[in-house]
Amino acid sequence: MRRLKGGKIFKMKRRLFIIILAALLAFTGIPILNISALGLQDDIEVHYRTTASSINRGDIFTLTIILENISDVSDDSKFSNIIFDIQTNSNFTVLGGQSSVSNAKFGDEYSINLQYEGGSNNVPIRISYTKDGTAVAATYANITISEIDESSSSSSGSYSNEPKLLIAGTSIPEAASGDAMKISLTITNESKYTARNIIIKLTPEDSDSSPFDMNSLSLSKSISSLNAGKSEGVIFDLKVKPYAEEKTYVMNVEFKYDNSRNNSFTSNEKIYVKVTGNKTEPVLMLGDIKYSANPVKAGAKFQVSIDVSNVGDLDAEGIRLSVEGLKKEEFTLSSGVDSWYFDKIEGNDKKNIILSLLAADSMGSGNYGLSIKMDYKDQRKNSYTNNASFFVNVQGEAKSSNVSLNNIVVMPQEVKTNENFMLSFDVYNEGKTAARNVKVTVKGDEGIISKSPDVRIIENLAAGEQKKLEYILYANSEAKTQNYNILLNLEYEDAEKEGSKHSVAQYAGIYVNGGNSKITPKIIISNYNLEPKLVRAGEEFNMDLTFMNTSMTKEVKNVKIYLTGIDSDKEGNVVFTPVGSSNTFFVDSIKPKGNAARSITMYTIPDAQPKYYNITANIEYQDDEGTEYKAAELIGIPVIQQSKLDASEISLPPEVYIGQPSPISLQYYNKGKTKLTNLMIKIEGDFQLENGEAFIGNFESGSSDYYEAMLTPTKPGSANGKVVFSFEDPSGEEFKYEREFTVNVVEMPPMEMPGEMLPEPVSTKDKIMNNTIKNKYFWIGIAVIAAGVFTSRKLIKNKRRKDMDLDE
Repeated sequence: MRRLKGGKIFKMKRRLFIIILAALLAFTGIPILNISALGLQDDIEVHYRTTASSINRGDIFTLTIILENISDVSDDSKFSNIIFDIQTNSNFTVLGGQSSVSNAKFGDEYSINLQYEGGSNNVPIRISYTKDGTAVAATYANITISEIDESSSSSSGSYSNEPKLLIAGTSIPEAASGDAMKISLTITNESKYTARNIIIKLTPEDSDSSPFDMNSLSLSKSISSLNAGKSEGVIFDLKVKPYAEEKTYVMNVEFKYDNSRNNSFTSNEKIYVKVTGNKTEPVLMLGDIKYSANPVKAGAKFQVSIDVSNVGDLDAEGIRLSVEGLKKEEFTLSSGVDSWYFDKIEGNDKKNIILSLLAADSMGSGNYGLSIKMDYKDQRKNSYTNNASFFVNVQGEAKSSNVSLNNIVVMPQEVKTNENFMLSFDVYNEGKTAARNVKVTVKGDEGIISKSPDVRIIENLAAGEQKKLEYILYANSEAKTQNYNILLNLEYEDAEKEGSKHSVAQYAGIYVNGGNSKITPKIIISNYNLEPKLVRAGEEFNMDLTFMNTSMTKEVKNVKIYLTGIDSDKEGNVVFTPVGSSNTFFVDSIKPKGNAARSITMYTIPDAQPKYYNITANIEYQDDEGTEYKAAELIGIPVIQQSKLDASEISLPPEVYIGQPSPISLQYYNKGKTKLTNLMIKIEGDFQLENGEAFIGNFESGSSDYYEAMLTPTKPGSANGKVVFSFEDPSGEEFKYEREFTVNVVEMPPMEMPGEMLPEPVSTKDKIMNNTIKNKYFWIGIAVIAAGVFTSRKLIKNKRRKDMDLDE
């Protein structure tokens, strides 16, 4: 057994034989492209060719085999039971075709579809046969595919059957600081190939300014398999940091996956998430207060149940509570404690405390105040201190006149800045004699203003008489988010005792949510949609934008939005430009939590590189008070390049004979800026074809190649056909490019038979015509010469390429 590679170790006799054989095969219609040969036992030689001039790892190609009898027994009929099969190994995968033949014939073609998986370029073949009645033992040999670049097996390479994973939909997930966020992604396989073992990893583009609590971040999800054209959803659960900055953040989505042949791939996408700052700081206040007795009798024990509420959205931590105002002549502890500690009170949650007290025997009737001091921290360890008062109604020893303030009510108990609220209470004389010159003064802490007269006078209040007073107050724009005290000061005299003056000070409380006056209204892009989803360079696309006012209380006005392309090509040209309009939108106003939708048509420059680009939406607006604000939002746009395949004019004889093989050829070029995959060339028409279909696979940008086939017409007349190129671009979309041709088919001229009459004398011109254009042997000779030139050119091309291989 011997292996012959590219002519380097051909013997001269064998080389001449192969050239003559190639010419004869070409003449009879068998194409000889990239021919090599393999000799077995000096009986059979295997000629083989491939459809690709260059084969890399992952490429699919067709191997064509022709068996030749080179034994000392020239009669092919002396051979029988010729069996061959291609042996699979780790370097090649048999995809189909005639990989195993049990009754092979000399001169017939057998085609096998293979995929190169990397490693050695040797395809194992096994052949057995019977010669002149004697069985020959099976012989194993290697077909060396010289077109294979073995170095490509060491890299991940690029595969013609690569799945394409994309994120469908462009809505922007949104969550407030401190909240949980669910990011739902729909993963779509845009290619014609199944993706397996898919790992989706989500990471912040800027880890230093990530808005997410990394301890709670689920970094990856998996999908076992995703068929061609199918979609599947995954959900990432994240926790936004309590004090994350209010803005749009960029997240990277990394895909790792395999195809059905376990080739590995990676790709990346970007998504955007929006964090809003609607969470308020922790604020502790006293909530529901209950007394075991009301009123409390002087000298009696009682309990006060108090709810300490966190009315903010964020957690309060390290809370220390203590009672202030205890004194021997009023209230003292009867049991238990007067201080408490809690690790945390979550936002909008509460804790309960119980205070056990004893009222002094000497206490007179009235409302007596105590306060709870609250020290705590937020999640950034900022410290806060707050005092909140509560009051105990005591029934003491009766006096001649005894005026008290009862049934103190504040409605509502919580207000926002610049909102009104009502304070009401009863002025009650529970003494035995009348009171005169009863004076009630109401005064709130700074920020609380009374719209009613601060001072009310009751000239006379009889024993047992009660009068109801009401006040309208409001929290001004300077009020902060906290509890505010309202002092109720009562002064009166006994009607029957000159100079007997009494005074009682009591307090009411109101909680003011002053945050809204300080919150800046924000405008964000809550959603955007591109049509088409993947933007092609040199084409127009439509973009729909939805702008949202995130404020719950403030309207925004005079909204101006203008788009700028922050990304540019290598020459500094802006990638996107508006079509038929300007790049500026104007919106009169957007209500709180309202939306405004706008659309624009954009054009992408033809030279844009295929990648993810950004457009910036610059936003200028005002609030109700005319305060001006500016913001910027990013819009991500995926761009792919146009695919452009071109071909030369088709080279074909102007006239061919029925049953006579004729060569057809053309050159083809990738003039686009992106690689073409799964390139297939096919001739269509009413012909018999040899090498009428070729699978090229990957075709790089800027590449060119040559395609040649043999066609044999079957009927006279004008015959139409076309060369069809089919391929896919990087997005997985399939394209076709066609070149049509027409050929004039004529009958083969009849052979001249001996004994016929001598022809009449003809002119010199007719002789020339008869000996050339009208002579069938002239055209047969032309066909043989063309086939010989075709074969010689291919052999020389193979020899030069293999010489270069040896030189390397």
